[in-house]
Amino acid sequence: MRPFRDLRRLWRPLPPLPPLSLRLRLILRLAGLLLLVLLVGGAAIASLLRSDQRMRALVADSLSPVSDVGRIQNNYSDSLNALTHAGLTRLPSAVEEAKTLIQSNRVDIERRWHELQASGLGREQAQLLALTDTHRKAAEQVMNEAIGQLDTEQYDLAQLQIASDVQPSFAPLHADFANLFAKALQAGNDAVAAEHAASRRMLAYLLVLLIVGLLVIGVRFGRKVYWRSWGLVAS
Repeated sequence: MRPFRDLRRLWRPLPPLPPLSLRLRLILRLAGLLLLVLLVGGAAIASLLRSDQRMRALVADSLSPVSDVGRIQNNYSDSLNALTHAGLTRLPSAVEEAKTLIQSNRVDIERRWHELQASGLGREQAQLLALTDTHRKAAEQVMNEAIGQLDTEQYDLAQLQIASDVQPSFAPLHADFANLFAKALQAGNDAVAAEHAASRRMLAYLLVLLIVGLLVIGVRFGRKVYWRSWGLVAS
């Protein structure tokens, strides 16, 4: 038993920690409040940054492709109308105007087509874009044939070419554009729904964090007021 008595003799209770000064307690409380503010503010800033990234993705992957598809479709419609008008009027000036407009539209179409292929919609709908590109090239081929006939003043053949080949070639192209519109709008709606759900989740996280912080502060000060009311805590 002697070893145990020696151990008890060596053991001494640790001295109690000195009470915190009023200044130190105020500093700790202020530090706690600042930490709570930093947590809530940091979470809010992170939420805003993620929301900004999602909005940029929405514009790049959904809204911009919708604009590109609409402009490409309008350019093809204008080109077809100009070609049809030139075939009906049989005027060299109308033929030149149609050729100028068609060439200008093709430059704009190619630029927007490359942007569409590089967009999120283009990557997701690569197969549909490939089919649309096939129909697009077929329509341009018969348009070139009609333009060649108008240049050589073969107006009867040009009118026949426009009615039997050019105009029917635009039917599958319009169907492709309608499908692309539907896909782009669906992707936009899905992105908006995801953004709404993410915003609601982040709002819930912030509210929980704020409520927890307020509860901790309330319990801390509530306990102090309770014990002070019994005269157990010095003012």
